Amino acid sequence: MKKVLFNLFLFWASVFLSSLAFAHKISAFLDVEGNKVTVYSYFSDGTPVKKGQVEVYDSTGKLILKGQTDLNGKFVFTVPKPDNYKVVVNAELGHRAVAEVKKEDFTGEEEQIAEKSEEPGKKQEQLDVTASISENKLRQIVREELKRELKPIHQELLGIKKELSSVSFKDVFSGLGWILGIFGGAALVYARKNGK
Repeated sequence: MKKVLFNLFLFWASVFLSSLAFAHKISAFLDVEGNKVTVYSYFSDGTPVKKGQVEVYDSTGKLILKGQTDLNGKFVFTVPKPDNYKVVVNAELGHRAVAEVKKEDFTGEEEQIAEKSEEPGKKQEQLDVTASISENKLRQIVREELKRELKPIHQELLGIKKELSSVSFKDVFSGLGWILGIFGGAALVYARKNGK
């Protein structure tokens, strides 16, 4: 019986310690606006990842920039062109989160990004005003207005996503209660089987 109780204690201690390790898992959320990407990173208990190391890779796997989150777990960078980017946030003790931004997230921003990345002094080609240009301009205006109007909703969704990725103490203790209950039942069956 002592062996069963000792094994039960070791199992409970390992589950408890692993749940504490899980409680420090980090998540990274991305917000794209124009050619600017904002990274929000949090531990599962909701505290921001302060001074976490951030690496950004392009679609070829090439490291294009490194940085560090601020005290609110935030990091902002601009992209040179629309592409698929992978953002890796590294926190202390080897905790790591990976998030991706797709090329489609920059849709409609190619012209703005290209204009910003052009070298100064480079002569731009003059275009005639056509229906397609005015249609593109109208789409751009509508897109910008929608982004402005939907920004509070987007921020709210980021907050909800953050809350859903966190683990509460209630979750940890209820999980431990189930585990202890199952092993208590197993110990009871074992004790009855051995006639004690």
